[in-house]
Amino acid sequence: MKLNMKTPRPLLSGLKILALCLMLVATHHPVSADLPPEVQADLLQDAIIQNINEKNFAAAKSNIAKYRALGVNVPPAIMMIDAKVAVALKDPLRAAKILEDYFNTFGTKDSGYQNALGLYKKIKPTVDKQQQTNAQIIKFNELIKVGDPWGHIYLSQMYNNGEGVRKDYAEAAKHMRLAADQGIAEAQHNLGAKYRRGKGVPKDLAESAKWYRRAAEQDFTKSMEQLGSIYESGLGVKKDRTEAEKWYRKAAEKGSVFGQKMIGFMYQKGDERGMNRDYAESAKFFRKGAEQGDAASQGQLGIMYRSGGHGLTKDYAEAFKWLRKAADRDDAFAQYDLGKMYQLGEGVKKNPAEAKKWFLKALEHGHTGAKRELGN
Repeated sequence: MKLNMKTPRPLLSGLKILALCLMLVATHHPVSADLPPEVQADLLQDAIIQNINEKNFAAAKSNIAKYRALGVNVPPAIMMIDAKVAVALKDPLRAAKILEDYFNTFGTKDSGYQNALGLYKKIKPTVDKQQQTNAQIIKFNELIKVGDPWGHIYLSQMYNNGEGVRKDYAEAAKHMRLAADQGIAEAQHNLGAKYRRGKGVPKDLAESAKWYRRAAEQDFTKSMEQLGSIYESGLGVKKDRTEAEKWYRKAAEKGSVFGQKMIGFMYQKGDERGMNRDYAESAKFFRKGAEQGDAASQGQLGIMYRSGGHGLTKDYAEAFKWLRKAADRDDAFAQYDLGKMYQLGEGVKKNPAEAKKWFLKALEHGHTGAKRELGN
């Protein structure tokens, strides 16, 4: 980085040479406070140039601070270097402040004005975003001061996503815990998720289940879904299919597609999943999920209409309608059954090519029946 300094100070050259000799003798004191400020400034300028050449921006920043502390006039070249160092150290706000001082001090007269303006324009969007983030942080901290736990939730989200701040999962978890302790269901659910994944906190499935339960008991639907899965699989709790069914049902009653689907499967499988088999109930819950656009529920409903005798009267038109919806959304079971309908001409004209197309799609998901059909 080349400096455009003011005219040399020849009267000080002798002192500078003397100072350089002293530096060789006492390298741990590169700039002596006993020297005149102008000489110290010259020596610091040389040190700054060396720092820049070595890409040691932290040292350059330190030496520039020493230069400014001398009380001498800071030339535009040093100000430009200071701004560039701030950018290199990922401190755009400081860089913008330095450049604004540069414009106020030198205006358009300095030869480096266009370069300074170009740098300012380059960093301005980042500066604006950072200022906006800082304003948000101040706002959220004000919420915390008046006892509003949502301030912690907003800060947690910022740290979790790295929105204007350095991504910090531990800091995100800390703020989420503070909100969860104040009884906010969303925070309790999110804290449960953090303990389940070990994100910002040690992985702890029992602790995860505890926080999911607290949120679920406040009718937080997503936690009901998670609690159903936890009890069904026994993750962090003793496996309890009755308890799993209870939370799936609560979620389903609140309109949860996931809860509706899982209750449908539990009634379909019967004792294997901890409940009495009831195809009519299974079809009822699959329909609820299907009508909300859930591909798995649509596929299961289509399969039940195609086979008949499982809670629904055989109806190829209804089967085709629901299977096609699910198959178009990449459900492998629906793709296989749709292929069979085309293969056998069930409610549609036989079409081997169309059957093969859907078998191939199902095979992409590893469907064993599709593999068998294509093998034949």
